[in-house]
Amino acid sequence: MASPYLPEEILEDIFLRLSDVADLARASAVCTSFRRFVSARGFLRRVRSLHAPPVLGLLYGNNSPGFLPADA
Repeated sequence: MASPYLPEEILEDIFLRLSDVADLARASAVCTSFRRFVSARGFLRRVRSLHAPPVLGLLYGNNSPGFLPADA
């Protein structure tokens, strides 16, 4: 049975509201049309522009540089 059609604008709105990248991966596993949409370059650019990557830590020091990891 074929699934009902959802316009790309609606899919984009739904997928961009997902806050976790793992949720996008799960959504892409649902069907080939979702996978195609989620893996499109334009969509991935929008995701990266709206959801900044987490800060993993800070680099510090000139004489003896180090890395201070962010607390979880």
